[in-house]
Amino acid sequence: MDWITEGIAMGISRSVSFVVASLVADGLELEEALQLVMERRRVALPHPVLLRSICECYDLGHNHAEIVKCVARARKAAREGRTTTNDSEEGEERWDRRKR
Repeated sequence: MDWITEGIAMGISRSVSFVVASLVADGLELEEALQLVMERRRVALPHPVLLRSICECYDLGHNHAEIVKCVARARKAAREGRTTTNDSEEGEERWDRRKR
């Protein structure tokens, strides 16, 4: 988890997007990756165009409106300290593997 905090210490959008892309590449859903980052960096707000690029790169199929909703849900879940997906245990396992 430390690499997320260190990787986005000064950033709000571009560096956050890079970390989200890395987590998506490791198999997390976009919303799950956003939530993990937003839990650790409360001011995180990746630009929708950068998120759309991630979606296109990984064939996630989200349009602009879906991306905006995804960010809003992830932000709300991060503030409330809850998961946005039903498979949170699987996400935590992937997160643990990523840390090693």
